[in-house]
Amino acid sequence: MKLNLNKPFIKVIGLAGIAGMRTMTPLAILAEKLSKSKRPRLLKSNLSFMQSSVFSGLMNLAALGEFLGDKSKSAPNRTDLGGIIGRAMSGALTGATIYKSAFKNPYKGALIGSVSAVIFTYAFFEVRKRISAQKNINKNVIAIAEDALAVSGGMLFI
Repeated sequence: MKLNLNKPFIKVIGLAGIAGMRTMTPLAILAEKLSKSKRPRLLKSNLSFMQSSVFSGLMNLAALGEFLGDKSKSAPNRTDLGGIIGRAMSGALTGATIYKSAFKNPYKGALIGSVSAVIFTYAFFEVRKRISAQKNINKNVIAIAEDALAVSGGMLFI
């Protein structure tokens, strides 16, 4: 059985799930794509800002800031309440936008995206914790690898 990455449900699970690694990355990837290839269904909706080049630029800066901030010793735990809420909101906006642009119910997309982001938050937290437990692996190397996985993985679903 072949997985169809073009189905809105799969796109939402995959792209919103990336918020489990990096909160802003799915929004940056999606807004960048939409700013270059506008979707008619979004033009006169509450989600039209997702196609703005200004919003895209802001999300790219936010994602870059998050990449840099993650390497800081004072970076909060992704499973802290604030981190979970932010990731759920990122997943919800990602899901709503994908569903709306595909002529589907944006509320359903938001729900799927939010749940995906939270599930993947805990999954990636556990993976990173186990890899970090290895004594010979630098934590910044792990973080940079996770950055690369978030961006490349996100691009698969766009």
